[in-house]
Amino acid sequence: MAIFSVNLKNALQTNLFEFGRRFDGGPEPVDHDPEYWTRVRDKSYLGTPVFTPLEIKGGSYLDENGNTVTFEGMFIDCVLMTVNQSKIIEKTLINGRRGSVKEFISDNDFTVNMKIVLASPHSSIFPEEATTRLISILRAPVALEVVSAYLNMYEIYSIVIDSYNNPQRQGFQNLSMFDINASSDEPLELQLIQ
Repeated sequence: MAIFSVNLKNALQTNLFEFGRRFDGGPEPVDHDPEYWTRVRDKSYLGTPVFTPLEIKGGSYLDENGNTVTFEGMFIDCVLMTVNQSKIIEKTLINGRRGSVKEFISDNDFTVNMKIVLASPHSSIFPEEATTRLISILRAPVALEVVSAYLNMYEIYSIVIDSYNNPQRQGFQNLSMFDINASSDEPLELQLIQ
């Protein structure tokens, strides 16, 4: 049996990663928003590196009474995302042929699952303000502009929220967790022909 001695304080203070750089020595990532990296916190509350945070931009929409409702944007540093994309394929069965003839039609929308944790730096205080802000963003009936190095790799800059849940977790007063399902959205630009 091997015995290891690790000074935890020194290990947490050591910057093991050069934040924002690729590990393979490749070029710097190019983002849709050039100011993205200036807003990124490189350390979490625990002192661990933050790799792919998510920023949801603020916006506005008209409610059912015609009033303008605005919502603030939000920067989220504790998020795990999964991107999935299915294809739309036309399949035709032909008698006497094994299998079907496939004709590629197009890509479907990306689906994005985000597991978010909002944390308070104090162990006995619930992050009520951050939770309320995120709920107001998720309830907005508009496409949301997002900035994330991970999502930008897939050229996802806008999403529409399909569903979300906010479960409580026993024994964790200072955490608010969200599981969000969204679809990618590409703005449709109409041209007026005169």
